[in-house]
Amino acid sequence: MSEALLVLLGVANGCNTARLNELTAIRKERFDLMERLARLPDDMVFFTQITMEAAEDTEFLDAMKAARIKGALVGVESVTPSGLKDVYKDFNLAGDKLIERLQTFRQHRLFLDCRAIVRKLSPPLQPLRKRQMSPLPSS
Repeated sequence: MSEALLVLLGVANGCNTARLNELTAIRKERFDLMERLARLPDDMVFFTQITMEAAEDTEFLDAMKAARIKGALVGVESVTPSGLKDVYKDFNLAGDKLIERLQTFRQHRLFLDCRAIVRKLSPPLQPLRKRQMSPLPSS
């Protein structure tokens, strides 16, 4: 697992050894699966769903390519910093950094189906006693 991923997960330098072991085991399972997929007939191709963070792990992307995983669904909450802030995802990439991240997938010959994640923003939270409660419809 790349050092950048470990730092992001907060498990570098023994911070959370149990979680690191769990994630390492999951990663090994994924690589084992991709090795088995690669041994299937050449006319079989695959598609999956991944997160943007997968672009940080080029070893994983290379294994996906070897397994003939040709495309992936990726969710994009917003392409602007203000849009990300509105949906409490301001830790995600936007603008040129988002474009660079998406290009990493293309460099590994992975087609992306980027889906815009649309959310209806709820009204500001109010104490329950101030909310107007409507009665349930009678049947």
